[in-house]
Amino acid sequence: MSMASSASSVHTLKHQLAHLQSQVEQQLAALALRIDRLQIDEEQFVDWFDAQLFRADATCPADYLAEVRLHLHALVQQRQPQRTEWLSARIADQLQALHQAVAWFERK
Repeated sequence: MSMASSASSVHTLKHQLAHLQSQVEQQLAALALRIDRLQIDEEQFVDWFDAQLFRADATCPADYLAEVRLHLHALVQQRQPQRTEWLSARIADQLQALHQAVAWFERK
């Protein structure tokens, strides 16, 4: 791979990560609004999520959103492909779980 091709690949990857970060941040902001509108509190979220999906020390729904943001920040900074794959899957799983939980409350 030439240096120009390598630089182009790095630029493309950075652009894709920035776009992904923006999309995830938008989803998190929308989830926060929905949670606030529904007045969901931690007691209502108890036992919703597998202990391996989120840390057990969450005290309010915003803590779950903060954990996803923490993983997103780590993903953007990450340079190891295996860790990048793990973080990407983790973020996707956490977002899916949050969307499902909030959707359940909206149907209630």
